Amino acid sequence: SSGQANTPTTVVHVTIENVKTPEGSEPAYVGPTGTVGAKSLFPVKAHADVSVVVVNKDSGPHTFSSPSLGVDVSIAAGATVTFHFQAPGSGSYKWYCEVPCGPWVMSHVGYMKGKVTVVS
Repeated sequence: SSGQANTPTTVVHVTIENVKTPEGSEPAYVGPTGTVGAKSLFPVKAHADVSVVVVNKDSGPHTFSSPSLGVDVSIAAGATVTFHFQAPGSGSYKWYCEVPCGPWVMSHVGYMKGKVTVVS
């Protein structure tokens, strides 16, 4: 026994892939249920140990950055990256991509920026 609390581990799978936008085809984060354009990319339980697997199907690099979740991860073109964070208490936590990759997706919530929803 490590002495740590038995917190549930949540594994979330997301992809970065080209989607149709009013400006044409641009890369976007697609949530685990295949949703794109949702204000919340995915929900997790408060205080869960969260593993996020990102498959970048785009030809360019991206990031998943969320200072409030303690996450700043680079994701190379064509790469699969797994990162971890401990979910805080209930609330909505902003995330964004730091790499300018398309004017429309960078300026609309749910594509290259949005929220992670933490529920009790």
